[in-house]
This record gives sequence, structure tokens and C-alpha cells, in this order.
Amino acid sequence: MSDSVHLTISEGKRKPPLKVHFILNGEMFWYSEGNKGVRGMKVMLSAILETVRVLVITVFLFILASLVVTAFFEDTTNINYQALIESNSYLFFLRCLQALGILGFIYILYRNKYQFSGWYKGKRMQRLSKRTTRVLFSISLVCTLALYLVVWFMVSVNQL
Repeated sequence: MSDSVHLTISEGKRKPPLKVHFILNGEMFWYSEGNKGVRGMKVMLSAILETVRVLVITVFLFILASLVVTAFFEDTTNINYQALIESNSYLFFLRCLQALGILGFIYILYRNKYQFSGWYKGKRMQRLSKRTTRVLFSISLVCTLALYLVVWFMVSVNQL
């Protein structure tokens, strides 16, 4: 059986009482100032659902983009991608840079499109500015293509 603490503070005739309810084992926390407690729980639930949705979208798009990028790399260079990364350790850094570029594209896509179709409806939801989108897109493109540029240069110089 869990211990609970109840606290009721009345702030005058016009305001409803402030109610706080804790269950000490961490199972429940409740704050109510009139109807704000219910609204706060809805906001918390929608934020949790939005976080899960963002994680699912990110994982799905990251896996999809990684598969496409790997297939494109192997088709254009005729080199086994995994063997190349294992034999040249510095290319692992470029692979991580490529992953950051893909995450940059996913971030741009989420902020400009997917955030408006979710459960969370916040006051600060807005698209990225055109300039910010262009800068992030350029940085993500350079990060994504850096591995290809280095490998294609190495292939042309016959160092692989």
C-alpha cells in the first residue's frame, strides 16, 4: 500500500483551491488549480505520444535512408560498403558524418511538415525559416556526400 500526501490550499473566494496529490512511490503526481490539472495531464500525454511518434518516424526514415544510401554506394562504386569501412578506419568518421547528415534531413522534414500533423498542438509550433532550412539542408547534403567524395577520389587515384 502506498503512502499519499494531500495538500489543499485555498487562495481566496474568487480562485478555486489549489490541490496537490502525490503518491510517494512515484506512481502518481496530480496538480490542480481549477481545471488546469486535467489540461496539464492532457498536455503531458500528448507530449509523450508526440515523442513516441517522432522516435518512430526518425528510426523508420533513418533506416530507409541508410538502406538507400548503402545500395547507391555499392551500385556506383562496385565496392562492398561494410568491408570498405572496416578496412579504412578513418571512413568510419565519414560514415558517422553521413548519419548526422541524414538526421539533419529528417529534422528539416519534421520541423517543416510532420510536426503539424501530430498529437501535440503547442503555441510555439512554427516552420523553420527559409534561410535556416537552406543552411541546414546544405550542411546535411555536404555531410551526406562527404563519404562518397572521398571514396570516389580514392577510387580515381587507385588507392582502394
